[in-house]
Amino acid sequence: MADQDTTSERLDRLVRLLEIDYVNTTRFIDGVLSTTNALRALAITLWLAAVGGAATFGVWAIALAAAGIPLAFALLDRHQSWLYRVALSRATEIERLWRAYFESLGRGADDEELVRKARAGLEAHRFGLFLNFLQFDWRELKGIKPTAFFEWIYWAMLVGALLLAAILGGREIYDHTSGDDSRGHNCHARIEHCDQDRNQHP
Repeated sequence: MADQDTTSERLDRLVRLLEIDYVNTTRFIDGVLSTTNALRALAITLWLAAVGGAATFGVWAIALAAAGIPLAFALLDRHQSWLYRVALSRATEIERLWRAYFESLGRGADDEELVRKARAGLEAHRFGLFLNFLQFDWRELKGIKPTAFFEWIYWAMLVGALLLAAILGGREIYDHTSGDDSRGHNCHARIEHCDQDRNQHP
């Protein structure tokens, strides 16, 4: 009887620790989602400011720099998606342990194997979100994408900035070429005018 009480108390402590672990994990997920939304809003704000400045001042280099904004933030977005995926996987695993434990409480008298598996799962669980967090590897981002909506937004931002850079760059080349032709025409006109003056006043 004493051994059973000790085992029951140990399981109760493990369940309480599991609850704390779950709360910390869900809070971390909420933080990841909030950070992701803030990064997306910042990306759009910076891109609009850069594109607006490029269009206002007619500088193609600013538009080209604006093209780097969606690239950088898309990478950050994927990293946030990786964090969310890892934390969600952990939260789901904790919920499975909970379900197995409560099922063992309800059917323990009829299924000792179910009780044994539930207890083994609780005792094998590695507590501590950050102590057991997977080590990040940039190669893992290849299979991770942001939501389809924001993926299209990042592509639209990239293409829009590159098109604006091409338009402003082409206009700058055209203006420079036109300016050279105009200066050449004016010089030629001044030479002809000087020749006419010399002919009229020998």
